[in-house]
Amino acid sequence: MALDVIDWLLGHGFGHAQPLEHILKSAGHVLRVSPDGSRLVERIEPTLWNEYEWATQPDDQASQYMQEAWALAFGRNPNVGDAWSKSIKAIETLLKPIVSPKNDKATIGSMTSALRQSPDKWKCKLPDREYKSNGKTNVKPGIEVFIDALATIGYQPDRHGSDQPQDVDETTA
Repeated sequence: MALDVIDWLLGHGFGHAQPLEHILKSAGHVLRVSPDGSRLVERIEPTLWNEYEWATQPDDQASQYMQEAWALAFGRNPNVGDAWSKSIKAIETLLKPIVSPKNDKATIGSMTSALRQSPDKWKCKLPDREYKSNGKTNVKPGIEVFIDALATIGYQPDRHGSDQPQDVDETTA
């Protein structure tokens, strides 16, 4: 109950984020104050936390979606389905101006398909990946590694309307 009150106070600008974060960290608490000071979130491994802070540092719509996704995934009242949705929106927001700038309805699926259809059109800083298949060494270009990573995100079952809504559990997300 007390954590709910603290979370509410932070969310409405009444909390003192830095001193509270110091207290929570000193106590070894499982929760921490979010970087923007607006909520309590799960304390995770520091390297992952640093990656999150780096990824959400720009002041843009994609970073905002990622911050919302993070809060929905690791906040006091997790909602993995909504977190998944916001994460996908963040990726779509980043990719659309590059991959499908003229398509107002571009989705992660359509953009993955566009990338896969003409991988030579794109440049990617990911390193090429060597792998063995049937005793032969093959090389997968970095752009194909990226496309494969996008394809692993998968289709969100509750993304579109349905007369039979589906709740997304943590394993599915």
